[in-house]
Amino acid sequence: MGMWLPWHQAHWVGVAASLGLALLLGAGFLRIANRLAEALGAQAVLPATGPMRRRILAVWWPGALVLAAVCGWRFGATPAALAATVCVLTLWTLAWIDGRTGLLPDGLTLPLLWAGLLTNLDGAFAFLPDAVLGAAAGYLCLWVLYLVFLRVTGREGMGFGDFKLTAALGAWLGWQALPGVLLAASLGGLCFALWLRATGRAEAGRHLVFGPWLALAGGWALLFPSAVLF
Repeated sequence: MGMWLPWHQAHWVGVAASLGLALLLGAGFLRIANRLAEALGAQAVLPATGPMRRRILAVWWPGALVLAAVCGWRFGATPAALAATVCVLTLWTLAWIDGRTGLLPDGLTLPLLWAGLLTNLDGAFAFLPDAVLGAAAGYLCLWVLYLVFLRVTGREGMGFGDFKLTAALGAWLGWQALPGVLLAASLGGLCFALWLRATGRAEAGRHLVFGPWLALAGGWALLFPSAVLF
């Protein structure tokens, strides 16, 4: 793990570096999100003008900066902190895209998968064999569930983007983290669905997206791995 040794002992240096990276990449991630949504024929993730744009920016930017700061504090002044910042910003962006459009574009999920495997070549967040197994298991696990649900109900329970996002999380976290991540994401999605029903906001036939909960659970597992491992 030599390449992940700290540059500086003070945690505030890592926080500053991660925040700086988030500021540099943040606007780019929003632009990428819009272009991917347009390419998929979906609504814009960030409208050009109007109150919706202001509301999204008022939540997206603070969330991105808080996540970056936590990466810097968690990993210190190391390349691992910068890699984690890129990962959580990508997950944050994917959560927004899926929440707004119901789609998880390959243009972000596949690079995230390969970045996880490359980052773990030196065992930054998981040993490389565990990361490879995690990528395979993440995809196959949801694919099997998808086939079973389709056979039983005749309906598709999730999209292929969910498979690829879970594979990417396995590549970053290793296969051991996947049960906890999937459980946390499922509970988050279930609680949200119950809240929609309790408040009368659930629409008949409305498809509830799973990607945001996967992304949030995966980001949490990257930052606090002991909180999701059984």
